[in-house]
Amino acid sequence: MKIFKLSVLLFALTGLWLSTVGCNSGGPNPKVEEARVNKNLEMRKLFDKSGGNYSSLDAVDKASMDKLAGGEAAAQGVFADMKRGPGGGPSTPPVGASGQ
Repeated sequence: MKIFKLSVLLFALTGLWLSTVGCNSGGPNPKVEEARVNKNLEMRKLFDKSGGNYSSLDAVDKASMDKLAGGEAAAQGVFADMKRGPGGGPSTPPVGASGQ
């Protein structure tokens, strides 16, 4: 009987601990979210400044965009995504499109 009571007590304490530690993060970290939003806004400014053409960025802006995106290939991918817009669909046309 003592083992049963001890097991129930241990189980209850474990449940209480789990409900108060680590399980409820309180949502996204506001500082992380602010940094993410600012990064995306800066990339959008560069996109708009270039008219959506990565190749037309000057060297300084291109270096900035590459740094923000994580490299040249990623920066070009970000530009492609922004050209498609929200919910832009696949990056390649479906098979059979354009007379294929």
